[in-house]
Amino acid sequence: MKKVLAFLSTLLSGIFLGSCSSGVDEMVDPDRTARESENGSEIKVAVTLPMASCAIPVKETNSDVEKDLAIAIEKHAPSSLKTLTLEMLESPLMKVEVWPKERIPSELLSLLEYTGSTAEEKKTVREAKKFIVIHAIGRPGWPPLHEFGIRTAAASLALELKSTVLDLYMPAFVHLDQAFETLPPKEDPPKLSSWLKVLTSSGEKGIWLTSRGLARVGLPELQSIDVPPQIENSLTYVMTGLAWKIIKTAQVALHQDTKELSLSNVIEVTDKDIDEAFGKKVTTKTDTAASFHLKIKKGSDGADYLTIVKPGGDKRTNGVYLADQMRQLMGASSEPLIETTKTDEMEKAMALAVAELPMIRERFISGRLPNNGKLILKFKVTRGADREYLWASVTAWKELDKIDCYCGNDSRFDPKLRAGKQLTLSLDSIVDWAVMVNDDIVEGAYTNKVLEQEKK
Repeated sequence: MKKVLAFLSTLLSGIFLGSCSSGVDEMVDPDRTARESENGSEIKVAVTLPMASCAIPVKETNSDVEKDLAIAIEKHAPSSLKTLTLEMLESPLMKVEVWPKERIPSELLSLLEYTGSTAEEKKTVREAKKFIVIHAIGRPGWPPLHEFGIRTAAASLALELKSTVLDLYMPAFVHLDQAFETLPPKEDPPKLSSWLKVLTSSGEKGIWLTSRGLARVGLPELQSIDVPPQIENSLTYVMTGLAWKIIKTAQVALHQDTKELSLSNVIEVTDKDIDEAFGKKVTTKTDTAASFHLKIKKGSDGADYLTIVKPGGDKRTNGVYLADQMRQLMGASSEPLIETTKTDEMEKAMALAVAELPMIRERFISGRLPNNGKLILKFKVTRGADREYLWASVTAWKELDKIDCYCGNDSRFDPKLRAGKQLTLSLDSIVDWAVMVNDDIVEGAYTNKVLEQEKK
């Protein structure tokens, strides 16, 4: 992921240098980086020139690809965008190139497995020998008109060639049956979730979440570092809502062709901001709000990110802070505590789970869990003769008896044992395991099955 993000960042930055009109060139400052102001109450953010690239996989190409593209736009583009797209094609704002397949990193193509693809799309890419690559450049601000133009152009040509479209910035397939649905006038106003996604990278200290879409309007991307795995889905929604609130806050300055804008380092996000970003009701709570502190920090790929950080003086760990924020804004963000009694069936379930721990550890460290799968472990907490059982999300398990994880529950025995707290568990404390995909348990959880039987 880090290698691919670095490639995508450098790809777009070098394509148009020296190729645009003087009015646009004056706004480009490739050496400028976002920086935090000294007083700490605002962040000075560099506004960059939005750029985009789409690729159409093909076996062969004609000699005049640009002419073929213009014909395809005339034939397939929606009437509301045909003129805009053709004008971009005739100007320095759009470029068309033919790339050999080897120029696109294999790591980028492998990511397409995780961002949605059909068997036919994967076959088209696999059999391709070349890629017709269309680049577009625009002006900062929402909505990203250059994105409308490049997607219209790429989808039109792909329809004509019976191929598909790759958004190299995301990276993801642009399904042709949906390609024009994200464009005006069908979607009025356009929703941010159609143009911004939150990508996930797993690490030994938690999950790294990064937005891909703020750069479409000229702003740095968002990141959250060392995130407890159990709040990944909630934080994905919240980061999209936060990105939308940032865009709304910066919109006036973006449209003034400024090279730098001031952004408050504390942004409040409400349930309404999140729902607006998705164009529909996605939050489970209403009339909620949470403030997020931002700071400019480098990401693992070396780029500058608007980074979610704890407020100064907050004594909670980062994981507990984030879990509390999700609970406040989105509702429950931790696994529920399970009450149980000691029965023969429960003892057998725990024994079976413990016997399988070496197996599930081997699958975890070798990356053989299902796509988007997370490993959680149930561990016991003692208080005298009393026991309680909590879930924890595993981030690393290098040694058999040393398991790095994030607590999934608030303990009733220990007030310091909170959802989101980093833990190192020993093997003898584990009584069950489970694999979760999109918040659903798909394997293991033997003790849960006993509890379900007891309720019947």
